[in-house]
Amino acid sequence: MQGVVSSSLNVAGVSVSAVLAAVAMWVGVPAAPAVAQWTMAEATPLSNEELADRAEVVVHGTVEAIDIERVLSNLFDDRTYLATFVVDRVERGEDIEPGDRIRVRYWRRSALDGSVTDSVAGYMPLPEVGAASWLFASGGDDDDYAPIMPNGWNPDVATGPDPTGLYGGTETIVRDQRTGSMTPWAIGMLVVSVLVGLTSLRAGPQSRAAMLLVAAGVALSGVILLVW
Repeated sequence: MQGVVSSSLNVAGVSVSAVLAAVAMWVGVPAAPAVAQWTMAEATPLSNEELADRAEVVVHGTVEAIDIERVLSNLFDDRTYLATFVVDRVERGEDIEPGDRIRVRYWRRSALDGSVTDSVAGYMPLPEVGAASWLFASGGDDDDYAPIMPNGWNPDVATGPDPTGLYGGTETIVRDQRTGSMTPWAIGMLVVSVLVGLTSLRAGPQSRAAMLLVAAGVALSGVILLVW
C-alpha cells in the first residue's frame, strides 16, 4: 500500500511540475527579456560628422510608406518599423541611384509600466510618411538598411514624437503578451482544476491525493496567469 501511495504522489509531482513549466513558458519567458532591459537608457545623439563617419550609406529622400510590427508585453510596447524610402540624392552608397526605393528597418521601445525608470529607447527622431529626410545607414544588398543608432534618421524639419507611435504608418500587432490576453487560458485552467477535483471524489484513496495535487497545481497556474 505504501508503494502505491508513493507512486501516486510521484505522478502528482511530475504533473504539477509540468503545469508549472507550462506557466513559465507562457509568463516567465516573454517577460524575461523585458526585465533584463529595465536599465536601457536613451542613447546620446551623434553629430552629423559622427553619423557620416559610421555610415556606409548617406542618402536623401522621402518616406513613401511605413509598416509597423508591434509586440505588447506587461512592461513594454515594442515597435519594429519597415520604411519604404524613395531616394532623390546619393552622397554615399554603392548601387544606389536617385529614384531607387530602399527598405529601412528600425525600432522603438516605450514603457507601459511606471516602475520602469527609462521610459523609451531606440531610434529618435523618427520620420513620418511623406517627410523628407537624410538617412545615415549601414547594410543593404539582400538585407534591409539599418539607420546608425540612435539618430541615423535626420528629417529636414524637426518634429516632436508622434504619441501614437505610428508616424503615419500601418500597424500590425504581432503578439500581445499582456495579462489580459492570457485571461481565457487562466479561466480554462481553473475550469480544468475544478473538473479534476470533482473527478477525484469518485477515485480511490490512492488516486485521490494525486488528482487533488494536480487540481491544485492547475488552479495555481490559472491564478498566476490572471494576476501576473
